[in-house]
Amino acid sequence: MHETAFQIDGSLRVIEGEIQAYTIEEGIVTVNYQIGHTPTVLQTGDLEVVIMNRNQAYNLWVPDLENGSVIVQGPYLVRSARRNGTQLLLRGDLNASTTSINVWVDEGIEEVLFNNRSLNLERALDGSLKGVINIAQPNITLPTLSGLNWVRASIT
Repeated sequence: MHETAFQIDGSLRVIEGEIQAYTIEEGIVTVNYQIGHTPTVLQTGDLEVVIMNRNQAYNLWVPDLENGSVIVQGPYLVRSARRNGTQLLLRGDLNASTTSINVWVDEGIEEVLFNNRSLNLERALDGSLKGVINIAQPNITLPTLSGLNWVRASIT
């Protein structure tokens, strides 16, 4: 069992996942929970608290954003994030042809692009944008190496 305490603004709402118990005293909420395979998302006022296991956190990125903040979960690496009006432009690396992505960003963002490709994301209950990044595998043809005319140079 784990325990976390933070300042609360009004009431506590469990948006996703579950908690075992919580108490509120003098504006501080203390939450008891088990860490599972899916994140738990709590909300109080404008604050969202996301509780997840270590392996999930390893896929979490918080790149610098000039006006606001963004949290991205899923890609192997997020190299940069930039806001362009209602678009969020992400650059990064993947280590699979299909990667789930979850983006926590201001509600003013209507479209997310990853490496200049628009993503089909849907707004989840916790306000994040969720979806999948699909990348087609390249078709690579290697030459037959034994049929090539090889030349070598002597080092001496």
